Amino acid sequence: AYFVQQMFIYAMMATNLVKQCAALVLLGVVLNLGLNALLIPLAGGLGAAAATLASECAMTLAAYVFLVRQVGYFPVGLSILHSAVSALAMAGSILALQRFAVPWFVIIPIAASVYCATFVLIGGVSKDERQLLRTFIRRALHLTYA
Repeated sequence: AYFVQQMFIYAMMATNLVKQCAALVLLGVVLNLGLNALLIPLAGGLGAAAATLASECAMTLAAYVFLVRQVGYFPVGLSILHSAVSALAMAGSILALQRFAVPWFVIIPIAASVYCATFVLIGGVSKDERQLLRTFIRRALHLTYA
């Protein structure tokens, strides 16, 4: 949800919805704090994750509504689907690893890797974006080892 939300936030800024953007971020913070206060005592780390996911989804939906009202149409395409499928794969990996009592400091990088790999495998990153990423990595490695 975060990547899609950022796309909406940038579009809101480009369409001069800066005040609405600030209100949206404030809404997300308040919602996240409230849900964390409610869910962490009940479910610990899983409650915190659920609170973050819920607030990010709410902010994404609100940003989309603002844009549609302002512009009349905002092409979302497969961006949301790619993010949702990747998030589900990540959630599945977290739940599976928790069943084996894997520590969180191991679960987090594995879950992030599952999200990224799924996102790339289902076409969430275009050919041009992959080429750009390869170029950045090569330059970084060249600067590191030069």
